[in-house]
Amino acid sequence: MGIIFPLPKQMIFKNFFKIIKQIRWSMVISHHPPSQYCRTYTLFGLRTCARCLGIPIGFIIMYFFTIKIPLSVLLFLPIPTFLNFLLQELKIIKGNNRMKTFLTTFLGGYVWVMIELFITGTILQASLLLCYLVLIQFTTAYILIKKNKLEPLIIEYERGVLK
Repeated sequence: MGIIFPLPKQMIFKNFFKIIKQIRWSMVISHHPPSQYCRTYTLFGLRTCARCLGIPIGFIIMYFFTIKIPLSVLLFLPIPTFLNFLLQELKIIKGNNRMKTFLTTFLGGYVWVMIELFITGTILQASLLLCYLVLIQFTTAYILIKKNKLEPLIIEYERGVLK
């Protein structure tokens, strides 16, 4: 039994390829529209988010140096990334790509530990770390909503997806 299409297949594929051609594929890696290219690096001709780049760097540091982090320190690690993002979006500080990358290496270390806990079967601790991270993200979003900064940011991203 096949799938029933309300439109002829030719129309679906025609529209699909039309939309595909309109997508700004540079946002796949950088997730930043051209208006925010100042928040990216160009690596090998591709835009890469300065903040996101810190996460794999944090992974690499944790992998090669096998650092054991006390819980009190671990809980602090994601805060600088979100605090930096929040202060930048509220225009309290000016963005600095090197600082974003540096601060996000700590978040990368945090995520590394969380993934390691999931893999080794320490599901409860890993889940609590994940919930803590989500709480920080929601708190950041809530503050931006209250300051009327989140919606314009989302609109800017949505407009940047298509050419």
